[in-house]
Amino acid sequence: GHAPVVELLGQAPAQDRVARVDHRVDPLGLEHEDGVAQVHHGGVERVTDLRGARLAWPRVLLRHAAGLLESPAAERNKQPILDVLERALPPRGVVLEIASGTGQHVVHFARALPALEWQPSDPDAALRQTIERRLALDPERNVRTPLTLDVHDEPWPIERADALVCINMIHIAPWSAAVALFRGAGRRLPAG
Repeated sequence: GHAPVVELLGQAPAQDRVARVDHRVDPLGLEHEDGVAQVHHGGVERVTDLRGARLAWPRVLLRHAAGLLESPAAERNKQPILDVLERALPPRGVVLEIASGTGQHVVHFARALPALEWQPSDPDAALRQTIERRLALDPERNVRTPLTLDVHDEPWPIERADALVCINMIHIAPWSAAVALFRGAGRRLPAG
């Protein structure tokens, strides 16, 4: 399934904006009525259906005026994750990002770590298109065009990487995806 897209409505300040849920299928494949989200401090505080019942989706994406999908969670956690990656990644090479989502992470990481070449990927065509749009608006020379990659599907469209980053998948995916991720990583990463 796809993450619901929350489209910001009106001209109210971000902390008071009400948003409309644009998609009716959550990442677990459950269908819902149209809903609304209350946005506070630039992040989605809660999403409810039209009757006011809370909807517990693992992730919510916002659609901005430029047409880009954006994840409030990715915006909040990109710097803390980068702080760890700066210590963990090799100084040079190709970093494959699995389930890149909106591309906010890969663009932030690429800017901060220009000696690395970043390869985003996502099985969702709308998210790959968002990454391409993000790169067109804010080009990073060390970010490749996103790949169509579902970890379950072998062969992967990349034969080798020096490192692999997976931030947006394990917590919302079935166990088989974790197994496939480690199997695929073992075939593409250098020994050690």
